Amino acid sequence: MGLLSEFFSEMLSRAMTRKADAVVMSAQSRRVQRFAAEGGLHHTPPGRPVGHAAPALGELCALGVPAAPEQACDVVGGTLRGIPVLGFDNPHVKLHALDGGHFWFAAARLPYACPDVIARSPWEVRHAKGTPVTGWFPNLPHYVPLPGASSGERGVLTADPGFAAHAVGAVRGRGRSYRMSWAVRGHWAVTWDPGPVTLERLRQRFGLVCDLAARCR
Repeated sequence: MGLLSEFFSEMLSRAMTRKADAVVMSAQSRRVQRFAAEGGLHHTPPGRPVGHAAPALGELCALGVPAAPEQACDVVGGTLRGIPVLGFDNPHVKLHALDGGHFWFAAARLPYACPDVIARSPWEVRHAKGTPVTGWFPNLPHYVPLPGASSGERGVLTADPGFAAHAVGAVRGRGRSYRMSWAVRGHWAVTWDPGPVTLERLRQRFGLVCDLAARCR
């Protein structure tokens, strides 16, 4: 009887967790939809096919970003400030093994392929073994730190220090965005952030990748 009670208790707990997640995602979707409308972007709610964005998501996947079309939800796409952009949530990628949080991504397409620059947040630098980001970019150990990096730039690793210094110039002075994680790889600038999905944070995320894309022209 004890085992049966434990089984039903666990089932109930899982059901309540799924319901709570659905409520959060619903509230998040409304904010993402509002942001998309504000910027004239297209929004695909969770559970809808993301066919229009699948090629770009696949391209990001090839670069190491966890952007599998079957996992991405709340997908935002279109043109912002004259730059093609893409944003999405991936609830399957957990921030930490003991943390229920997950990442939200924003990306901007660059006019040409650029050298690799990986800029990890101070938290990711301190907890390199606890964040999945380390696994996204297997070449990290082969990159070099940004020469003359300030305290807020010590997480910058690159294949081309000259280009990295140029790219970092787009991020300096952006307030909180300065501490976000971001990367320039191939034809994309991308940022990932486990913070709450609010209108202001969405503006910061897309503003950051658009600034990087403008810098790379």
